[in-house]
Amino acid sequence: MPTKAIFTHQIPLIAIVHFILLFFIPLSDVKAQDQTVIRNVTVIKGDGTQPQRNKDVLIKDGRIVKITHAATDDTPYQGMKILNATGQYLSPGFIDTHAHLAMGPVSVSVIDGGPILAMQPSENLPRVTLERLLAHGVTTSRDPGGHTETTIRAKSQQATGAITGASPHVAGLIFDITRFDNLVETVETADDLRNRIDRQAEAGVDWIKLYTGLPSDLVKAGINHAHKRGLKVTGHLDTTTWTEAARAGIDSIVHIVPGSAALLPENTRDSYAASRLITRAFFSWFEHVDFQSPAFQEMITALRENNVSIDPTLVLFHSIAFGNTDTYKAQPGLDDLPAELTENWRTSFHMNIGWTDADYVYAQAQWGRVLDFTKLLFDEGIMLTTGTDANNPFILPGESFHQELALLVSAGISPLEVHQMATLNGAKLLGQADDIGTVEEGKIADLVLLGSNPVTSISATKEIVWVMQRGTLVHDTR
Repeated sequence: MPTKAIFTHQIPLIAIVHFILLFFIPLSDVKAQDQTVIRNVTVIKGDGTQPQRNKDVLIKDGRIVKITHAATDDTPYQGMKILNATGQYLSPGFIDTHAHLAMGPVSVSVIDGGPILAMQPSENLPRVTLERLLAHGVTTSRDPGGHTETTIRAKSQQATGAITGASPHVAGLIFDITRFDNLVETVETADDLRNRIDRQAEAGVDWIKLYTGLPSDLVKAGINHAHKRGLKVTGHLDTTTWTEAARAGIDSIVHIVPGSAALLPENTRDSYAASRLITRAFFSWFEHVDFQSPAFQEMITALRENNVSIDPTLVLFHSIAFGNTDTYKAQPGLDDLPAELTENWRTSFHMNIGWTDADYVYAQAQWGRVLDFTKLLFDEGIMLTTGTDANNPFILPGESFHQELALLVSAGISPLEVHQMATLNGAKLLGQADDIGTVEEGKIADLVLLGSNPVTSISATKEIVWVMQRGTLVHDTR
């Protein structure tokens, strides 16, 4: 029949399908079905502003598209996935800026009459670490130094979905003048350092890490070359002072202990140097330092003027000072980590080797000074971030993040300001503040729903209802 011929041959199939969809499915439903709305939530934006109550947050294609005053009912959101959050608190995903992914067991051997450290990269630990971070609300992390191939592989696996976990930014092997197999690339000259930075850049790292033994000329050369390659630089420094590194343009410094004797009053330097055989020296530095000295004030000025951020990792040093208690050594989460790693911590590799009872008393007496220095940096306008040094002895990925936040509050920083450190400050450090770090229209929907208000009590960051990554629920405790 002619009418049949016209219908089957002259009207394209796609037009028929489109006609059916328009006829049977309301257009609003077609648009709505791939959207999510978080209903009637209190938003903690992440930028230090006060909570915003009674908000609806709309998400599409992995991003926040609209934040509006909460509707009286669900009618405007028919066809959408609705997440009721009445009485709950929406935070940006947290950022752990110092979480080692593959820091496996460490051993010591004697070669040519001297001790040589070696780290055995753990193949399973990156997955465990990234999964545990995510379950604790950490949607983004930074590994500031590790076995290059292992960390790059973990980054790739997370990006492709082979690992469901925090999105990692990574450094490769750390640069130093001393040997530490599988963790350090030993360099002697600036040319050697530049060549090795090139290799790491080509491998796909995001950061370069410079270590304690490097003199200032190598630190400066490393910073300059890394920046030419488009890489950021972090440092755990000692031989080179924080002042020198700041003036050389370093982006980030890790650990709350500057360590360098050059920052101490001259009449205390010999005494400090004599104490440096064990990790007790971390706390000896605080006994000797004068926060009002010209050298110290010069350091503060250099940090502030050069926009250097500091990653205190208070939890690491607290675990050392209080290593004679069960606070860290009896954590239930230890059982989640590879047995060979935790056995290594309990036996041959931990931060209190050689300590006596008197050393613990001494370190704990200095803890107030550690917190004073942390607060001083904050008050001076230095940007602080929330790193943990996870997978060093007894620093559990996930739990340690919330321990770090509590310690920052104990230094006299408000929960609201610590929350900003855990979100926006971390995003700024990573160069991702346009995409993550705040609950804002246009941002990636990396979000954490909390059961109570972290601005009232920072412990609320542990009350996780669910975690969202790029608009998808990836951890749900309901």
